[in-house]
Amino acid sequence: SRPGATASKATAATIVAIVTAAPLVNATGPTRLRAKPGASVPSGFCAVAAAAEVRQYLARLLRASLGRGSEDALGDQTVQSLVEAGCRTQPDVQSLSKEAVVALPAVAAQELAEYLLRGPLGERSRGVVGSETLLALLQAGCRTLAAVRALRPEAVAALSAAAAAEVVQYLVAHLRQSLDLPKLISAETLRSLVQAGCRTQSDVWALSEETVAALHVPGAAAREAVSYTHLTLPTKA
Repeated sequence: SRPGATASKATAATIVAIVTAAPLVNATGPTRLRAKPGASVPSGFCAVAAAAEVRQYLARLLRASLGRGSEDALGDQTVQSLVEAGCRTQPDVQSLSKEAVVALPAVAAQELAEYLLRGPLGERSRGVVGSETLLALLQAGCRTLAAVRALRPEAVAALSAAAAAEVVQYLVAHLRQSLDLPKLISAETLRSLVQAGCRTQSDVWALSEETVAALHVPGAAAREAVSYTHLTLPTKA
């Protein structure tokens, strides 16, 4: 909806209160309505009803910025929580800090994780990566598929046991897809390779002898990794 149409929902008294309240600035339009750094809204600002209208107004603007489809993932209360966290536009939501995500109410945080990560992780994440794991990834700073795939083994291990298991299972599917001859490597060995930091076939080729020897499933995993590399690594002319 257009900002002008949204503004009609606010009473004249509320608009006057917004304009005359010294701690507030409107830098580049109504979507940027914020408190000045270090300032607090005085206890007498507007009235309870007027303050509620301001929050509702900002929530409507944020919803419009989030675009179609946001209603399926983000409830009205979650959008309100995002407004209270300082979000005014979709880029604000995308760049919300880890600390701000942790501070959100539980339901809002999980809905936000679904909204930000389910799409980038794709359909194969459904049934593998649950909402709680998505939230753990969001709190770990992940906003994209690339960020999830870039997680170091120690970062995955730092997740809860359940979340780590789901992330490893998801990354195993991605690693298998990158292999030229996936049938040569068992699921158990793929899991060991993911836990060793492999995300692509090139990572498998680049494994050092020490890393291969230290794979989580000694013997079989090491033999499969070495055999796979010998069979698939391009030879130099």
